[in-house]
Amino acid sequence: MNTFFIMGGICLILAPLIYRYPMLLAGYNTMPKKEREKIDTKQLKRSAAGGIMVFGIITAFFGFLPDIRWVHYTYIGFSLIFLIVFLCLISTKKMQKR
Repeated sequence: MNTFFIMGGICLILAPLIYRYPMLLAGYNTMPKKEREKIDTKQLKRSAAGGIMVFGIITAFFGFLPDIRWVHYTYIGFSLIFLIVFLCLISTKKMQKR
């Protein structure tokens, strides 16, 4: 079985779990309770679960491509760009309660 399908499947399983239990997020999990109250949990879990879901779908899509070197390099590039953009969007002030 292709590794891309396994990784995509894991992401697709984790996305609803993170939406249901936001304490699975590492940074949110370790915050003191006072700081956690400042975070808009609804926006955080929707953004995190949505990002992981999109990442899982695209990762599974790469499993349908031929198993050649340029596909792997393209996936690595996509993963790095997606991770940087995703982290910048999540870490903005939009996650704070108004």
